[in-house]
Amino acid sequence: MKTESILSPLGWGLLPPRQNHYPIHPALPILSLAEEALAHEVLETFYTQTSPHQTIEGLRALLREYCQLHHFRLENEQESYLSEICKMHAFEAGPLTPLLHDKGIEEIVLTGISPAHPVRVYQTPTGWKETPLYFTDPAALISLFNRLTLDTGKRLSANTPVLNAILPTGARIHAAISPICSTDIEASIRLFTHRPTHPTELLRLNTLTPESFAYITLALQLDCNLLIVGNTGSGKTTTLN
Repeated sequence: MKTESILSPLGWGLLPPRQNHYPIHPALPILSLAEEALAHEVLETFYTQTSPHQTIEGLRALLREYCQLHHFRLENEQESYLSEICKMHAFEAGPLTPLLHDKGIEEIVLTGISPAHPVRVYQTPTGWKETPLYFTDPAALISLFNRLTLDTGKRLSANTPVLNAILPTGARIHAAISPICSTDIEASIRLFTHRPTHPTELLRLNTLTPESFAYITLALQLDCNLLIVGNTGSGKTTTLN
């Protein structure tokens, strides 16, 4: 395995936990360079296989075969979390997977590539918080975004340095690379909370006044067209739902 590089072979890392960090659930394991290199080599081999063999079970079998071939012995727990990391990269959103599945997060933002630019998340009512996750390789991150938006036909590249797309989950992704942005890459993923909201709660929160609620109710009954506008976080999607 190639372990001489000081950069993460997988393109991301974790900062030492701090009290004000937003916790990632389930927690990502802190991998050694040797473990990262192993996962990277397995993934590179997996990507060259034909589609019928690109399954989760096929990926796990490939990890075991690779270890046997190179005489690596893994503990059961070690094999389990390395399999999970490989699955996240091959079939999901890499290290962003736990954040995308977190129903309490409304937005995920990345403003650069380095430990000085950790991924940040927005959650109501606590606001913005840093996570321990950071990225080290813009090429790996670009590849990740392109895989997430594969079904949309949109790509992030030197020819198209700005990406705007809607993921199958309904999340909206925006990403840009240099020279459009001042760093190697910047990105945001806007999620939507799944907590149902009753109209009376909108009245209690002063999102709607009783008069506007009555007006909207009549408009819906009359099958009118409605246009809901407002700033980010003003409650447009909540009201629409």
